[in-house]
Amino acid sequence: MQRSSPQLMRNWDFLTGIVPILAMAPMLLIQAAKLGSQPHMRFFPITVVLLVGWIALVGRGAQGTTRKERRWAAVVSVVIGALLYLYSVVIFSPWLAHFALVVSFAGWALGKFGDKHWATTLAWSAVLLTTLPLPWGWDVGFMHWLQGLAAWCTTRALDALSIPCLQNGGLIETRSLTVITDEICGGVDSLYAFFSLATLMLLCQHRSLLVALKVLFLVPVWVHFHYFLRLFSVLIVQEYWQMNLSTGRDFLLLAIATSLFVLLMTWLSSGFFKKLFEPIPVADAEFGPVFSLFNKAGLWPQPDPFEEVEPDDPDDKRNYLKRKKELEAKQAAIPRFEWETNALNVWLVRVAAVMVAVCAVVPIRSLASQGLGSLRFGVPTVTDAEVEQLANKEALPQTLPGGWVQTNFEATRRLKRSRLGQISLQWGYSKGTRQLMATLDMAFLGWHDPVEDRKLLGWREESTRVSVDDNWPWCEAELENELGGKAYLLYSLFTPDSQAYSNLPAYLRAGLGPNSLASIQDSLSDTAVTYQFQILVESGTELNDAEQKELRDGFLSLREIVKGLPTGSTQVEPTPL
Repeated sequence: MQRSSPQLMRNWDFLTGIVPILAMAPMLLIQAAKLGSQPHMRFFPITVVLLVGWIALVGRGAQGTTRKERRWAAVVSVVIGALLYLYSVVIFSPWLAHFALVVSFAGWALGKFGDKHWATTLAWSAVLLTTLPLPWGWDVGFMHWLQGLAAWCTTRALDALSIPCLQNGGLIETRSLTVITDEICGGVDSLYAFFSLATLMLLCQHRSLLVALKVLFLVPVWVHFHYFLRLFSVLIVQEYWQMNLSTGRDFLLLAIATSLFVLLMTWLSSGFFKKLFEPIPVADAEFGPVFSLFNKAGLWPQPDPFEEVEPDDPDDKRNYLKRKKELEAKQAAIPRFEWETNALNVWLVRVAAVMVAVCAVVPIRSLASQGLGSLRFGVPTVTDAEVEQLANKEALPQTLPGGWVQTNFEATRRLKRSRLGQISLQWGYSKGTRQLMATLDMAFLGWHDPVEDRKLLGWREESTRVSVDDNWPWCEAELENELGGKAYLLYSLFTPDSQAYSNLPAYLRAGLGPNSLASIQDSLSDTAVTYQFQILVESGTELNDAEQKELRDGFLSLREIVKGLPTGSTQVEPTPL
């Protein structure tokens, strides 16, 4: 294969590689901060660095594609990536900008690395795609389903050992320890991190598509065992040896051990399927075509090594040499990657480059208005001094309208990795047989939905309504448990400097009218430090309209009081495991 003109390749790299990356950088910076606020996606810098290193290693002396259809596929991918980025700017979606980068990268690689099989360059794009969370909460949903399955298996194993235990959603209780599944199984060593590392490993091992699909299919299975081993180890060690493995260095060592288990099983799976689909020597003329078809299916896109073996039979050898000579002549006759000789190619690539460059103005202005300080990477940490300012029973009124009387106050400190927040301050109120809990949870990055926390504890969401008062959105959810009991949850968020936080996620914005959306359009960053205030009332029966209005009025008055409390300034520290 002839080498492409260096100048043509430099132009291709500049217009389809450098320009899109620089133009998308502001939006990608916002997306990186959002990924950093999600524990299961914090692995993404490792994947990006490893992928760049791998491409730099195997891509030296790259030759541009010589195939017309592949050249057009590359150009079309670049244009589609530019259009996706344009739309991501219009709707201001960092997630879509991330996807646009993956598509643009695929187009650049298809044209740049013509000496690599097209499936190989798409595999590189697939590695980059593993850093993109699934939309509409599917990523968290599937992960929580796996964790729930692991919790169920853990309780069955404890039952088999005659250890008393109780599972309520994602909560497991034994005689001496209560654990929340998400706190034990969550973290950077997530299902998506293992998917990413498995894809990179298969790429480095040059595995076939068939082998790769089977190995990736098993990754959720090994991750399920990873969750189960972690939960079971924590509970069984506490039961028999009274050692708490859920915190500190012990938990870190346990997490490393179970993560190494997943990596080991993935590596062994890769070796097993490689052996299973090893090519079969074509020794029998009658079954030769069958063996050849099996080899191609099991090895694609890698070449069949037996096709390069020169036959011993004189006639077969003559045909083999003839086919080889014809193939070499055909490859030599293919023109170089002279994409600039086609006027339509040139204009499409140039217009795409100009489009993404112009679109960069919008996210740059957004970052300039909010400041780079609005992007936070890590975990918010609440100081002891800040807690002391807030942790007192008199911070909220002793009585609430409707006859509610304050009965108790409790402060809870959790692990930094807890999805419920590091600190919770809870004021308890009672009215007859009913209990009301007013809770201030600290601290989060961006929006935090307590309804999802309740789902992990076995509750089912019946309905959620979003309202906006004075440019401050608040949510009202009705929940039901498996026994038919009702719970009413009202919540909203604000920042440590007492600003209303109005950056609603897309699934909650859908329920707002145009007037409400317009009132919160200048919302704070997706990764701003936030505090959450909520009230929760559990009831055996459904509350009537008057009782629900009473709750709303009480919530709205309390949240104004809580927002005015001296909350201080929460710091953001580097992300823990």
